[in-house]
Amino acid sequence: MKSIILYLLLSLFIIGKDAELETYSKTGHDQFSEIVFVDDERDLLVDMTQTQIDKQLDRIKAKFIGVTTKYSYTYKDIEYISTVVFSRSNKTSEKFVFDYSLQTVEYQERSLNVKGSVSYKNVSKKKEVENQFAADASISYTTTESFRETESSSMKVTVYPDKKITLRVVGEGKISMGYSKTHFLWICFKKGAWETVDVVTSYFELVEEDA
Repeated sequence: MKSIILYLLLSLFIIGKDAELETYSKTGHDQFSEIVFVDDERDLLVDMTQTQIDKQLDRIKAKFIGVTTKYSYTYKDIEYISTVVFSRSNKTSEKFVFDYSLQTVEYQERSLNVKGSVSYKNVSKKKEVENQFAADASISYTTTESFRETESSSMKVTVYPDKKITLRVVGEGKISMGYSKTHFLWICFKKGAWETVDVVTSYFELVEEDA
């Protein structure tokens, strides 16, 4: 009987050694280049040190069998910048014009960042950003003729000297973060921190800035 329990514990230990999800992006999520909290400023998981994470994990008490989760925050409102559709800068003394055919942009509705060996299931959902540039442009650029729709899926863009034009996908979302431990016979064999971002809205944004 003892050998069976020992074998089971060793198996669980091996299973618990999941590879960590390494994050190299600024936000810790490859699909978001920027994440801003709307109501109050909080730390993203990518900005937290291992010492901070371990301190929170130490507060989770052991249990006989099962998963225990301590939430840091849930469904906080955020604004994000996602995919850059195109970006053109002009560092000459003359303006230049180019034609761009706007294509449908696909991205994941949910993103998950994990530090540690926490098990997780991430359901991939693809969502299309509608071709609504024409509507946005007619509202945002009524005082200039620089941006004009030429076809239903194309546009002509003028970039003035020392300016940069960027078309990107932005929107609103909800973010949650927590810490989890998995125990078997009061022994912790999986633990770590996790952070999820759920997309609520998405749209195109055309930005002009200094080059």
